[in-house]
Amino acid sequence: MVRRVKGQSPLSADNAHLHNLLNAKLRGFLPGNTLPNSLTGMLIAITTSLPGVLTFYLGLQGDTVISLAVFRLQAIIFLFLSFRFSKAWLRRVRS
Repeated sequence: MVRRVKGQSPLSADNAHLHNLLNAKLRGFLPGNTLPNSLTGMLIAITTSLPGVLTFYLGLQGDTVISLAVFRLQAIIFLFLSFRFSKAWLRRVRS
């Protein structure tokens, strides 16, 4: 979306991916480079892997309703964060 607004190809590289936006946000209030980068990786790993691991160990991976609910929740979190962070990023790019 951001690339289209800027008149760029949607296939071109940029730093508007969620992990970059999250890292930039964390760098705003955490010291150094290592801590925000590590925390970004940990947050992404937890939000993408933990729900699947929990459903597996709880024996719920065969339940389509549970799996769909987990997927929907992850998608909602991703879309919310992407919209929130990219909106702030787009304001910085335009100014």
